[in-house]
Amino acid sequence: MTESTMFSETFTVTADNPLLHGHVVHGRSLLPGVGYVDLVLQVLARHGHPVHDVELRNLTILAPLVVGSATPALTTVEGRPGPDGGWRVEVRSRHPEDTVDTLHAVATVRRCASAAFPERLPLPVDGAARHTTLDEIYSWCREYDLVHSGLMKISGVVHHRAGDWIAEVELAPEHQGTDPAFLFHPALFEAGLLGGGVAIGMLYGDDGPGLYLPLMFERFRATGPLGNRCYVRVLADSVRRDEELIRLRVEFYDSTGAKVAEVGRFVAKRVRAEASLDVRGDTSTLPVPVPAAPLVAASAGGGALVEMVRGLVAARLEVAADRVDVELGYYELGLASADLLSLVAALEERLSVELSPTVMFEHRTVAELAVWLESQVPAQIPATASPTAPLTAQPHPLLHRTVPGDGDGTTYETRFTGDEPCLRDHRVHGAKVLPGVAHLEMARAAAAKALGKGDAAAVRLTDVAWLRPALCGPDGLVLRVRVCTTAAGGCTYEIHSVDQRGDTTLCSQGRAALAQDASQLPLLLDDLRAACADAVHTGEHIYGLYDGTGMVYGPSQRSVARLHVGTDPDGRPQALAELRLPPEAEPLGVAGLMHPSILDGALQATVGLWPAETADGRSPGLALPFALERAEAVAATPTTAYAWIRHRPGGAVESTAARLDVTVVDERGRVCVELTGLSTRHLRDSVPAAVAGGDGAGLVEDRAVAHLRRVLASALKLSPERLDPDTPLERYGMDSVLAVAMLEPLEDVFGPLSRTLLFEVRTVRALAAHLAADHPQALRTLIGVSASQPPVRARTALVEPARADTFATVPAPPSPSPSPSPSPSPSVGEDIAIVGIGGRYPHADDLDALWAVLREGRDCVTEVPDGRWKSGGQAQWGAFLDGIDRFDPLHFGISPRQAAAMDPQQRLFLETVWHLLEQGGLTQEVIERRYSRRVGVYVGAAYQMYRADPVQDPALSALTSSASYNLIANRVSHFFGLEGPSLAVDSMCTSSAMAIHLACADLLRGECDLAIAAAST
Repeated sequence: MTESTMFSETFTVTADNPLLHGHVVHGRSLLPGVGYVDLVLQVLARHGHPVHDVELRNLTILAPLVVGSATPALTTVEGRPGPDGGWRVEVRSRHPEDTVDTLHAVATVRRCASAAFPERLPLPVDGAARHTTLDEIYSWCREYDLVHSGLMKISGVVHHRAGDWIAEVELAPEHQGTDPAFLFHPALFEAGLLGGGVAIGMLYGDDGPGLYLPLMFERFRATGPLGNRCYVRVLADSVRRDEELIRLRVEFYDSTGAKVAEVGRFVAKRVRAEASLDVRGDTSTLPVPVPAAPLVAASAGGGALVEMVRGLVAARLEVAADRVDVELGYYELGLASADLLSLVAALEERLSVELSPTVMFEHRTVAELAVWLESQVPAQIPATASPTAPLTAQPHPLLHRTVPGDGDGTTYETRFTGDEPCLRDHRVHGAKVLPGVAHLEMARAAAAKALGKGDAAAVRLTDVAWLRPALCGPDGLVLRVRVCTTAAGGCTYEIHSVDQRGDTTLCSQGRAALAQDASQLPLLLDDLRAACADAVHTGEHIYGLYDGTGMVYGPSQRSVARLHVGTDPDGRPQALAELRLPPEAEPLGVAGLMHPSILDGALQATVGLWPAETADGRSPGLALPFALERAEAVAATPTTAYAWIRHRPGGAVESTAARLDVTVVDERGRVCVELTGLSTRHLRDSVPAAVAGGDGAGLVEDRAVAHLRRVLASALKLSPERLDPDTPLERYGMDSVLAVAMLEPLEDVFGPLSRTLLFEVRTVRALAAHLAADHPQALRTLIGVSASQPPVRARTALVEPARADTFATVPAPPSPSPSPSPSPSPSVGEDIAIVGIGGRYPHADDLDALWAVLREGRDCVTEVPDGRWKSGGQAQWGAFLDGIDRFDPLHFGISPRQAAAMDPQQRLFLETVWHLLEQGGLTQEVIERRYSRRVGVYVGAAYQMYRADPVQDPALSALTSSASYNLIANRVSHFFGLEGPSLAVDSMCTSSAMAIHLACADLLRGECDLAIAAAST
């Protein structure tokens, strides 16, 4: 199979899975920690990366994958390209009742040479001082509620020797044939680790026995499978053990004694209580934070460090710092393992030191950790490391107060004077404009509050659109953020500017949800620097380019220190920017995550993906970011950061339609902010009069908006005053039929327009912008503006179709040459995964029933059933679907009368697609978050014979006789809100094959990210 640069596989895991069924901890079926290794290797192999060509690094288990008997888990393994050809892999799952994913494990995958290990193990194993059988180990595990059975229970013996311990293990006879199903068999893997663990004291430690579960595989490499029988060796001098952790190096040998794999460092964590398993969704047994006892230990050991650690723990628990007992264990306080790993990263940021990922497992209380840190960190502790007030008590600098709002939701208001650094030093043609990235931080903080979390909570924003600039006038700028929670557990947001009259203008909007687990793998900055070594530009050079375009950044917004430019493994441009918070910038404090100066610098650095000059020697114009698929803030941006900017895998490059991904990390490569799918729009004119303030331009826009407002209001049967020019037309009831009708009076003036234009531009003001850019003369004539007045496009160039812009500008790529561009051709190196399948067949309502029919050889041709036709002139035999008259029209928003007139193919296809998406766990939220609704529907259809009786109902007969095949696909796209291609094809017997072909071709071309290919006849 050909190599993939980005991959994702989703499948259903049930309690019947032999790995989970045979591995039960405290009564719960858990995926063994070693199972994540094989799971990641399996997915990598299916995407062209065999086990002997890859190395897993820092595979960390954050939360167990728990599956109940009636709650299957939809599990996803996703890999995204990292620098220099590696991947960052995440394993997530979602149960039917969940609204967000649970992150279970993260890992870095690197390519490596497929050289065999030189070591061999002399066989047979001799020199052992004593032996322990696996049956003894399994019996001991049962005493601590770890029960092995079935596939996960094997036979073997542990040889205890002076310098090492060797587990000789073999699959049970009934499971000997399971080896080909795994790349690195989890049963042998876990048995070997159990054997090594027992040898170093898991059974009979100084402080009594204890159960340890895997926490991290620091480095794993294998050259081949384990087979049915193998040897697992633990070197005595590699072992480190304390009350919480076991660390050891593990080697694997096949049945001939040849070394086939090694774990450079394996870390297991002690489980002292069932509650500390961090089992998904079960928080009822977790202790609540306990009020602090008198801080006797604080004064005795590192007072400033105690307060710093205490403050970080309090922020994570979202309580006041004085409620954190510094002598109480982290688990007793209510923290989970994933929390401890995240807190280590926060400590490293505060103290500017490198710490072991397991340091908080080794020092189990705030006081104990502070004492240890005092011995590692010099007496000079950063001032920021000593919070004296609860971290959650400080207000967010970009959200000033809560104000009454209209309707549901919560409204926050912020008043800017214009002296704030992010406004004073961010000017577009002389006007102060709030950076678009400031909208992101305002929305994140407001969403966190609305969802019941602290200001600094990790939040994921999606479907972000900047519609209008937030301009600061002589009297300042007032912004209101309105947040409405949704039934799915997230919220929507809108940011409006408020003028002196109290009128509001929609500036930006989007959706938000809490990030379930914000842990992400660090970037390898050294590798990125090596990959981005083609050219290096100074900050002075970058800002000189912007000065020439009318974008003037003052001292506090000049965060780009250096910009490194290179290419990725596919030859596409990428850039690495060094960012430093200028001393003139105001800090966000502990309540903020995305600093406008640092994050705007990351967007400024996208200049590195475009040339400094076009082919004809001109400086390129500006391209303004106007839409963002996803923004996820997981940690505060530091004073020194790096931004990695690259094109989205498989997307356009030589086009302003290119979508970019931007990752902001700290000095050690730890991810702080992830921006996905950033889209930019080319500015055709260099001087936007919206900012320059030309009176004529304002007159032109006002007239254009007023005229279009009257035209569209008439079609919507509204008074013009009720139609807000900045509110999406869908909110006024615009559907597909109305959208076409609303275009008719406009086409009389402007000529043919796209049928989907109103869904693309969405608002009256954006429609004016589109018409001004594409039909300037016709628009001026329509609204009665003479040629001597400024062209309307100067005012509206900042508001483009679909979504407008943010003022964090970047130079646009050069204009394309006049020669015709070849049509895009499918990429030959991409694979397509089938993630779900469904259908309705004669005598079989689903695939399982169809398989039973085929297996039993049943004949599905029968006489015409009762209720169908009974005429001597028609066929009396056929293969018939059952239940075609049981369609629930109201469920799909269709009236019963309309349903009666619909071709049964349309009804059946709607029902089948519903079951297909349900089977694949593709909820509306998943379709929106993972695929941005870029889902195509392709239907092969033939033999359209559904007709009403022209004698009994001539009107209905005329309606059904003119129905189009395309309605089969279009109804699905409309009902589910899918925004990819939607079509039907009739090529007779090859219709279904053609539908699949068209779906695959569009996937490879990037026309859609998910496709439903089907046949109906």
